Amino acid sequence: MGLLAAVTVSAQDDPDLKRPTLKGIKGVHVAAGAAKDVADAGLRTDVIETDTELKLRQAGIRVLETTAEFASTPGSPALFVSVEGLSNKEAYGFDVSVSLSQNVLLERDPLLTQTGKYCCRSFRP
Repeated sequence: MGLLAAVTVSAQDDPDLKRPTLKGIKGVHVAAGAAKDVADAGLRTDVIETDTELKLRQAGIRVLETTAEFASTPGSPALFVSVEGLSNKEAYGFDVSVSLSQNVLLERDPLLTQTGKYCCRSFRP
């Protein structure tokens, strides 16, 4: 089996990975997705989620498993893992995307953030 892969690490194009916006996160909820070709090749969404959760726990990062834990954790942090890909006979090309999402307050008017009126995306496990 052949494997084609391109790896890009951007971290928002910021070489300083010591982000103060990540300091103090109490845990993360994990959500994963896999493209049809990737799933057909045997890499299922539940496997991606389980493996990601295991690595987080091994690194000492708490995994938020229930809706109540997620909702009660400041910022409601969620880690999204997405695997896109294509297969052609015995060769596979894939792209893995990992992103962390958390709620923030709009400094000039925190009430706008609290009401969720202007929120563009809401995630609940």
